Amino acid sequence: MSLKRQTQWWWLSGLLLLAAVALAAWQWQRPIDADLVLSCRGELVELGPDGAAPAQFYVQADFLLQGDRANLHYRYFNHSGEALGEIAMNGEILSVTQRQTVYRLNLRQSGARRMAAEHQLPQHMRHQDALGERSKAGEGVHSMTLELLEINQQEDQAIVLFLPSCAVCGCTYTHTG
Repeated sequence: MSLKRQTQWWWLSGLLLLAAVALAAWQWQRPIDADLVLSCRGELVELGPDGAAPAQFYVQADFLLQGDRANLHYRYFNHSGEALGEIAMNGEILSVTQRQTVYRLNLRQSGARRMAAEHQLPQHMRHQDALGERSKAGEGVHSMTLELLEINQQEDQAIVLFLPSCAVCGCTYTHTG
């Protein structure tokens, strides 16, 4: 290859690299403008100690993703429908995919409240509360990813994968934008 061709090749490679860096910077600086409400219900089943009968709980989780902010509200109930407790979390949306199907969140707990002291709390609530206490102590934030696996806009329903828990849940879906 001649020296002239090598020089042209280096210039072309340099321009392609510069274009890739510029595109990445534009994506990184693009403001996040989420506008999504999810209302999810799930059943929590926990095995008791020494193989005892499983405890059965229900969770109602509401997610409001607006702009670059995220607000979550978990409410926990026993099998009779009695309220056991609630946890509120807020934070920021780190990223959203182009098709608005994957949302990466950083969350901090803003409050936890136990409503029925005489009842056992679900393990999920105890785990979420522990994560929130760590964030309050300055030991970091709780990261979560929501992936909308399937969306039915006619029926306002979505199937959502929650990471890192790997839970899949059917949710009421409202995209207000």
